[in-house]
Amino acid sequence: MNYKKGFTLIELLVVIAIIGILSAVVMSSLGDARNKGADTAIIATLNNLRTIAVQFSNENAGFSYTGLLAVQRFKDGLDAATKDSGTAVYSGVGSDGNSWAVVAKLKKANVWYCVDHAEHSATTTNTYTSASFCTGANPSVCVCPTS
Repeated sequence: MNYKKGFTLIELLVVIAIIGILSAVVMSSLGDARNKGADTAIIATLNNLRTIAVQFSNENAGFSYTGLLAVQRFKDGLDAATKDSGTAVYSGVGSDGNSWAVVAKLKKANVWYCVDHAEHSATTTNTYTSASFCTGANPSVCVCPTS
């Protein structure tokens, strides 16, 4: 009896195709997990900014947020959120110095996350630009926007 050793070309191609399909499924799942991880990092960073703002207000005479955006720890947090977001992060302090808010674009399509001085945090589907943030009907009050 003459037995052939090895695999046929068809068998090898079938195995390679199956491995390709499985790797494509795994890679798409990893992309979703990566985006969810980035969104979680953005939310955590913005929530940490709230702590920095409260500390700043408590240390500042008159409990004002005037000058908050110039504080290095706050700027570092904004930079981290911008890096995680990959797009826009907007912040503002109300013209009277008694309010502040920060909004960041999440990786999730058309969703923004916001935190503000009143301990509000919210997601919204509004689209923002630096010119449209904290300039509503009452620019002295900077709060999280609503959908």
